[in-house]
Amino acid sequence: HHTQQASDILNSLYLKTGQKKILLYATFSDIQKINKSYREGRYDKKEELVKLLERLDTLKNYQQYKANILLVALLRLEAEFNLGIKEKKYIEKAVEEYSCYEEKIKKNLIVKYMYGLCLEIEGNIDEAIKVYSELDWKTDEAAAIRYMTCHLFQNNPEETIRIYNEIDKNIKSTRVFSVYLSALYRKDRLHFQSELEKALNQYKEKPHDLISIAFGIEDKEVVRKTVLPVLEPLLTEKVLKGLDYQEKAKILVCLATGGEIRRVDRILASIDDITGLNRFVIHTVYKALFEYCNKEYMNHGRLFIESENLDASERIADRFLENGIQRRELCQRIV
Repeated sequence: HHTQQASDILNSLYLKTGQKKILLYATFSDIQKINKSYREGRYDKKEELVKLLERLDTLKNYQQYKANILLVALLRLEAEFNLGIKEKKYIEKAVEEYSCYEEKIKKNLIVKYMYGLCLEIEGNIDEAIKVYSELDWKTDEAAAIRYMTCHLFQNNPEETIRIYNEIDKNIKSTRVFSVYLSALYRKDRLHFQSELEKALNQYKEKPHDLISIAFGIEDKEVVRKTVLPVLEPLLTEKVLKGLDYQEKAKILVCLATGGEIRRVDRILASIDDITGLNRFVIHTVYKALFEYCNKEYMNHGRLFIESENLDASERIADRFLENGIQRRELCQRIV
């Protein structure tokens, strides 16, 4: 609300005065506003963000731009990361720009963190690990999560577990614990099961925490037999209305992993704009639909199949196609 208000005031002031320095601050405010919307899972301002970055380029020679170079770096890196999730050229640009900043800008912890995210998207996990290792990962939740997750990407659960054991207990949230659980699953199944059951009991009446824990579990049977019996009774209409976009995306991953097609359909129906769902969520849902439909086809041959799960699969597929969500992959998997 405050970001929107600041943006409106600055843009109004620029229209009255025509001063370029006010246009610069209005541009800062507008980019910050859209970056915030991306963090909240709303991705419908791509064209506007691209135009704002182009406008920012035209203001590079003004003194206020150079005086606010740290803010410029923060805004640009986050904006290009947001755009780069779907278009790699923006990630390449962000990485190139970072290399040109002076050392004091590069060493800023938030700038460095955003640079690490860009390296991850680019696929340069080794370099991302190096960047995260230089952050305050023992006391910063976001840095700890990315540092641990990158080691999982490298199939190094031992290192993920070591990091978890070294971080400050004050940042050991369920989000961090979820990554730790993923590492335990790969390293020590008995310990994983024990830790999972303790956590499910501890948070059995806290849907937000349970969603974070469930998100990191990749085993279909564990999700179906252990997690969903605890989580699902809490997902009332009232709770669903209170969840943010990212939490609903995490539930989709959990339900799709467990092969719960009808329940995936129910959560999707509660999301007004599904075009903001990221590739991982979409891929997990596609995979669940494909596995279910393929199993039904193999079981029944070419006979007409009628079931609630199949109806739900068709509704999900139709909605994805209507919204143009990775159309080629959906057609290849489902049809």
